[in-house]
Amino acid sequence: MLSVIKITPDFRQAITDSWPMSMDDSDARKEEGWKPKYDLSSLTSAMIKNPRPVAQEIEMV
Repeated sequence: MLSVIKITPDFRQAITDSWPMSMDDSDARKEEGWKPKYDLSSLTSAMIKNPRPVAQEIEMV
């Protein structure tokens, strides 16, 4: 018996494919004095300990 798998491409992928591979925040740091609240290590630790509040704080949900 053969199965049919229906795949529906996600149009949003084209949007993310157009984004640069890295983000440069140096202008925001210099001109606005901006600095990130989390680095990768502290973000990972915070999300493992308590994911929902951190995700809401960084507008992921």
